[in-house]
Amino acid sequence: MFDFLRKVALITGGAKGIGLKYAEQLLKNGIKGISIIDCDVQTGQKTTEILQKSFKNSHIIFIEADTSNEKSFDAAFKETISKFGQLDIVLNNAGIWNELTPQKMIDINLKGTTTGTLLAFQKYLPKYKSGDEGIIINTSSLAGLIPVAFTPVYCATKHGIVALSRTLGIDAYYEKNKVRVHALCAGPTDTPMCQIPQEECLFPQQIDVMNRFMEKRKMQKPDVVAEAMIEILKNGKNGSIWLVNEDERYEVQLPEVVTRK
Repeated sequence: MFDFLRKVALITGGAKGIGLKYAEQLLKNGIKGISIIDCDVQTGQKTTEILQKSFKNSHIIFIEADTSNEKSFDAAFKETISKFGQLDIVLNNAGIWNELTPQKMIDINLKGTTTGTLLAFQKYLPKYKSGDEGIIINTSSLAGLIPVAFTPVYCATKHGIVALSRTLGIDAYYEKNKVRVHALCAGPTDTPMCQIPQEECLFPQQIDVMNRFMEKRKMQKPDVVAEAMIEILKNGKNGSIWLVNEDERYEVQLPEVVTRK
């Protein structure tokens, strides 16, 4: 049985949206402590205060950090360790959508997730996990599994997160550092990021495609994604990729990772 009472989690992009729901679900399950990482100081502090009032038996801190900057991100890990003395779960969730600022989207979505994964995987979880294993869950997207024409750069970042999570989630690495790695791919979810301004589309001719795509899909609540995160923590197989789409969740079956010639 997964013992949340002894665990500490770090959540990026935890001030709102899916990241906030991740925090709420962990707290409902009795987690010992949470470090909320976000660049939005005002929202992050307000969210932390609300959570502290709602979950008085848990320890929750807010840390301002830019996940696209390795020095800033590393400092957030160090502050978390300084506060709690341990770290067991890392949820790399920070992300943006704007096809007109592709480099910024790559820096936050892919570079930030890669940095957070490697810091957790190589430096912090092997040393500071309190139990037998540490766990990393990276938030990807349905667009990380299926190319979507109106958002090519976003798709590239989310495909990269899936690939990163799968290749680090192999037995040979787990045997060495006892850290599980997963990707959670969310379909259209009712968060601020899913309210896509048409003027931010890279190719205006794809706006109709985008609208039809969204109209045909049931918009799920972020709570559904967060509940899937809890299931992965409890039962996920190392390296597994999960899809949460239209209120359904399941492990995605993909070709095996190449581990030898």
